[in-house]
Amino acid sequence: MSYEPQFTITPLLLDRVERIAALRQRIVSATVDVAWIPALQADTRVRNAHSSTAIEGNPLTLEQVRAVEEGRELPAAADRPQREVLNYFAGLRYVEKHAGLKTVRHEDLFELHRIVAARVMDQGEAGRYRTIRVRVGPHVPPPPEEVSGLMFELLTSSIGKTGHAITRRCRPCARPGTTSPLGWSTRRKGWNSRSIASAGASTGCTPE
Repeated sequence: MSYEPQFTITPLLLDRVERIAALRQRIVSATVDVAWIPALQADTRVRNAHSSTAIEGNPLTLEQVRAVEEGRELPAAADRPQREVLNYFAGLRYVEKHAGLKTVRHEDLFELHRIVAARVMDQGEAGRYRTIRVRVGPHVPPPPEEVSGLMFELLTSSIGKTGHAITRRCRPCARPGTTSPLGWSTRRKGWNSRSIASAGASTGCTPE
């Protein structure tokens, strides 16, 4: 059975989507000095890495994340938060490199998971679906024996191909978020699964 997330587009959500679309069109239509583009792209990557890891508990500030990306030392910061940020940047580069893929396979997710989870795993094994039961706050994801089948439904579904650009990016994130298919850090509940979904969505690469 093909995976089809259940959601409702409310008038409030539609209004916000239209506002975002209008703002995007203004940006696309604006004349930007070519010399500025690399700097804008670099700043966007840093801000994306900071927000995507901070929301899951990483304590580094925006400027500290920028320093990590630039290779500067942070003697006052612990190694693990820095490793999580470095892994996220590496995950972005992997997704960007493979953005032309028409189909995302289990093996592609596993490789991305190995990159994002390197040296920050507490539970499970990097590069494979989880084999233990987990809980994310009040939510209890499906048992491990169902994970592979649920992810197969996602990877073989048609989501990401049709509809508004925003919903095309958001809809594929629903299944990883509710299934928590991959191992994680116990300090950051479900971080690996959500970070992988975030990395894919932020670069425009979504399962098809």
